[in-house]
Amino acid sequence: MVAMAIVASAGPAAGGPERSDARADERRLADGVKNVVVAYVRGAGVGSVEMESIAAMAAIVGERCQEAAAEFPVRSHSFVPGQRIFSEKVNVLLAGDGQTLDIEQLPSETVYGQIRDEIRGARFASDDFPALLAVFRGFASRIGKPEDWGKAPLSLPPDDWPHLLPLRVAFDTRKGVDAVLRPLGGDKQRALWVSTLALAMLLEDSSNAVEPRSALALVFETINGMAKTAPMLKAITTPTAAMREAQHKVVAVGEAGAAVKAPRRSGRIVIESPRLGVLNLLGPQGAALASADLKALGPLFGKAVESSSAPPQCDVLLLYARISDAGKVARSDLGLREIIRDSGARVVIVASENSGDAYTACAPETGYGKANLVMIMEREGDNFSKFFVRLFKKMFEGTTMPMAWVQLAPQIPGAKHTDVPGAIFDAEAGQVTFR
Repeated sequence: MVAMAIVASAGPAAGGPERSDARADERRLADGVKNVVVAYVRGAGVGSVEMESIAAMAAIVGERCQEAAAEFPVRSHSFVPGQRIFSEKVNVLLAGDGQTLDIEQLPSETVYGQIRDEIRGARFASDDFPALLAVFRGFASRIGKPEDWGKAPLSLPPDDWPHLLPLRVAFDTRKGVDAVLRPLGGDKQRALWVSTLALAMLLEDSSNAVEPRSALALVFETINGMAKTAPMLKAITTPTAAMREAQHKVVAVGEAGAAVKAPRRSGRIVIESPRLGVLNLLGPQGAALASADLKALGPLFGKAVESSSAPPQCDVLLLYARISDAGKVARSDLGLREIIRDSGARVVIVASENSGDAYTACAPETGYGKANLVMIMEREGDNFSKFFVRLFKKMFEGTTMPMAWVQLAPQIPGAKHTDVPGAIFDAEAGQVTFR
């Protein structure tokens, strides 16, 4: 779990006239940001200015989280706008290091903790705040719909979703918000703090027409969703087919990338009646592992094609091999890329345990031998077979492999995936599914 330090000036601090002055400055800047957002919403001519302004400000806070995390260039990234991005640093900024997801226990310097401290009182009671585990899990379970491009998937009824597209709102208001925040001198942590303060002020100023529970669900879910969505780089009115299709692709940055790496091919690949293959280069140890795995996976795929020498022709390959830290596959004249190429498999699982260094060295970019590649570091006993049974069942139901992986092992702060093997998943082949 990554810990991220928040600069001292970016949050509440103990007393003193200097801190009081800084706090007053932050409130003035936050008021300016709030005015930019409200003016934008009024100019858009939508119905509920209060709720639309709150939703718009939450989208801006989400984008400012990405900038504070600094894991990719937010203003010049190479992702597809609207694509979902998982980041452990963003999770830390939102809710801390994962020690707790109890809203009452969150550190005050986190985004959600700051909102709690600013608004909790007679109007917003403690039980009005959403359960954070539901916020994180709900986002992971709801992403993937092409029609949700540019939106933060919400648990609210469709009629309560904002009319203004959050992704476009964050882009359209970016220059105006930047201008207000210019006195911060590029301090992205303080920019996030002030933006979150502006959101809290909008909530505090809202009328009784704004229902507290719905408003806080909208705020928390929109912040989390837009903090995990690739921003617009230019104004987009209508998304392309590729942008909509990118809703099926989840990218991970930073340490979250140890779980899922970016898909590199576009389009859905449907494999009809996939064939399961086994290549055992481990001898008796590999045979024992393969026997247990085939017992679990056999009912899904039928009889597997097995080999202890040449890669079998198949769609899903289970490889049992020892790989050195230099990347050499023991008992084979072929490297991992050649094994993948010769098997023709679109899904390849190195099902025996090897080190992270071995996997880094054995899968260089070659231009051939690409697949959705899973490399196991820890099998975790029978969790290996149980996890892949669940994963493949989802794929047979039509869920693409990257999306199924995210659903089974979502990036939630502090989540302990006790039923998941330790693995690296590189979705090179992209959106593979079965039928």
